Amino acid sequence: MKLRGPCVWVVSLFGLIACSSPMEPPSKVEVGGSTVSLSVTASGNEIVGSSPVTFTIRLLNEGAQSVTLHFGSGCQISPYIRASNGAVVLPSGGGWGCTTALTQLSLAAGESVVREYVWTGSTEFQSEMPLRPLPKGRYFFSAVVPSGEAMLRSRAVEVVVR
Repeated sequence: MKLRGPCVWVVSLFGLIACSSPMEPPSKVEVGGSTVSLSVTASGNEIVGSSPVTFTIRLLNEGAQSVTLHFGSGCQISPYIRASNGAVVLPSGGGWGCTTALTQLSLAAGESVVREYVWTGSTEFQSEMPLRPLPKGRYFFSAVVPSGEAMLRSRAVEVVVR
């Protein structure tokens, strides 16, 4: 049996829809009349030896009204590092251990919350703990804000570990 004409298009379109990945959460949303955005930056794009890169996460209320975000846990702004194959390498195990307390985060008009993380290409952010280096390669830093009002996910920034 040969498929021709419109049948081919319908079957192809159905296959494309069925195999496509779910939409990623946005990095900018409207909450209570104000736009809230999530962004990340890196102080550099490569790590040579153990020279650190500082990642900065910024959650910004771009609007003229204050905004309060509500959370089902203590995790409000969560950083992630993924390997080039998509596997989460930080936090180890793929997820953060969060308190079970309900929390909230309020941002006045124009206010931002900034978090910084220093990374040396290891299994943890810079700390007093012994750090195990990750293999050389491409890694992607991003952040997630899982509020009850909206799930925000920043665009990722790439860092190469050499």
